[in-house]
Amino acid sequence: PRVCCVACLVITLLLLAWAAPSAPRAASLEVQGVSRPMYNAQLSFALPGSIYAIAVKPGEAVKEGDLLMHLDSRAEDSRISLLDSEIQSTIKIRTLQTKIEQARLDMQRYANALTHKAATVMEHQHAKLAHDLSVLALEEEFFRTEQLKRNREELLAQRERMYLYAPCDGYVEDVLVERCMAVVRNVPAMRLVSTDP
Repeated sequence: PRVCCVACLVITLLLLAWAAPSAPRAASLEVQGVSRPMYNAQLSFALPGSIYAIAVKPGEAVKEGDLLMHLDSRAEDSRISLLDSEIQSTIKIRTLQTKIEQARLDMQRYANALTHKAATVMEHQHAKLAHDLSVLALEEEFFRTEQLKRNREELLAQRERMYLYAPCDGYVEDVLVERCMAVVRNVPAMRLVSTDP
C-alpha cells in the first residue's frame, strides 16, 4: 500500500514536470522515503533450556521455515533412542508367547490326565490359570508397548518445541542470546523483521 502511494506520487510529479512547458526541467528527480517493517517479531522458545546452536547472525536474510536456533536436545534424543530400542525389541513378547504355548500344552496334558484319573481337578484348574495369566501378561506387554509409542510421540513433540524456525521471510534484526546461555520460556531470544516487497 505505501509502495503504491509512493509510486503514484513519483509518477504524478514526473508527469507534472514533463507537462509544464515554462518550468525548467531537472536533470534528475530525487525522492526520499522511509521503509517500515510490515512484520516485527520477537521470537522465543516455549520451553526453558540452554542454547545449543545459533544458525543465523544479525542482518542475515531468512526464508520462512529456516532454522534460526535451537536448545540442547541431547537428553531428549537419548531418551527417544532408548524408547525406540524398547519399542522395537520383541524379546519379551516372544517369551510370553512361548509361555502361553507351554501353559496351553500343560493344560491339555492335565485335561488328559484328569480323564484317566491321573491328575486332580485342582491341578487342571491350576494349569488353566497359568495359561490365563500368561495371556494377560502378553496383553499387558502389548499395552506397555503402545504406551512407549505414545511417550515417544510426546517426547518428539517436546523436542520440536526446542527448535526456533523463521515464521516468515525477513531479516534477523537482533540475536538476544548466546550459545550455552540458559533461557526461560517465552522470553525473547531473537528479533525478526520483514519489509514490504
